[in-house]
Amino acid sequence: MHMLRNIKSNMIKMSIKKQIIPLFLTLSLFGYAISVLISLLFNIDNELSSIIIKIFVMFLGIVFIVFYKKIFLSFNRYFILVFLLFALYLIRVMGVFLADNQIVEYTSDFKFISYLLGSILFPLFVIFSILRNKLLEPDVLFKYIFFALFGSLIVILYYLFVESGFNFSRRSMLEHLNPISLGNFGASLLLLSLYKCSYSCKKSKDFLYFFSLIIGIVTLLISFSKGPIVSFLVAFIIISYLKIGIRKTILFLIFVILIGSQLNSDIFTNIFHIFMNMFEVLNFNDSVATDESTSTRVSLYINSLEQFSNSPIFGSGIVELNSHSYPHNLLVEFLISSGIFGFILFFFLLGAMFYKSLILLKNDLGYGWISLLSFQYSVSIMFSGAIYNSVTFWILMGIVFVIKNSNNPTSEMRTI
Repeated sequence: MHMLRNIKSNMIKMSIKKQIIPLFLTLSLFGYAISVLISLLFNIDNELSSIIIKIFVMFLGIVFIVFYKKIFLSFNRYFILVFLLFALYLIRVMGVFLADNQIVEYTSDFKFISYLLGSILFPLFVIFSILRNKLLEPDVLFKYIFFALFGSLIVILYYLFVESGFNFSRRSMLEHLNPISLGNFGASLLLLSLYKCSYSCKKSKDFLYFFSLIIGIVTLLISFSKGPIVSFLVAFIIISYLKIGIRKTILFLIFVILIGSQLNSDIFTNIFHIFMNMFEVLNFNDSVATDESTSTRVSLYINSLEQFSNSPIFGSGIVELNSHSYPHNLLVEFLISSGIFGFILFFFLLGAMFYKSLILLKNDLGYGWISLLSFQYSVSIMFSGAIYNSVTFWILMGIVFVIKNSNNPTSEMRTI
């Protein structure tokens, strides 16, 4: 009787783990999309729904730790490097805070700390400490993330097209959803759908992925955002080379053109202008930039690099001091916040993340779609976002670093 009770207890624990892990990771990765969905469906403030999501993520993480008690036994070398990087950043943050200055001018200190600790560092600690291949079921996690994005974008597009009367002459956004985030969500859903369709979209059960392709394309195109479009193209080129093949790639591009032309005949002309403006960013010349967003970005880069040159060893602040804004490029931001040491450490981690993602996609044991999201957000952080709010990027980095390239149960992470 006692044995049966133990078996039943272990089965319940395993069942809870199977649900907690994908739910925890989905909310950690795309909690913002879900918070927008909640705010739209229940007509509540997006700030409140975001706080609810953060609290729930922390609760799930604690439950996760309770049910999987072998904590502190699985930290790999990347854990040390990631948290050393954040330690350098936090030293700078504490210096700003102790000087009685607001950490970031356009963000409350509470929001800043809640992002950094609740949305990034705590989930990363949980991921690095207890996540294993044998605990991470990629197919289950894929379904959680796919339906979270798919459901959120269906509702968001309804509000954009029906409730708000979307105008194709301007970038699309909602009150608490900026065009960049909208474009990133669309690019992520599009990549997940492409990953599934790279194997087959002929079966009736796969029609949902074909439909989600349309949703992803529409969302990405109407965002008119440089970062999401470029980051999608980088990931798309990689998956086209490794998985899709020339024929399917051409068919997909024709499909995109057909959808775009149905949305608006000038949509690709507008996107072309976006790319022309992007080259102005690469030239670091704000005097010839043709739109305000590009001009602002270029000025931020130029001023940030000048700021770094004045204090190259330890950095001088977490924002660009003239505008009191973050540079919208994590490489540049680490230069000014943590100096050359933080920059080198972050550059190494970024390169390692990209390399491991390539290996995961090439060996594809079910984790290939995680690699695609990793490629997307590794490029996206070069166009927008800050260290403290690039939540999806940091969580993807943690997941990529703990996944082994083998399903062999004896192939565990190297411990230290």
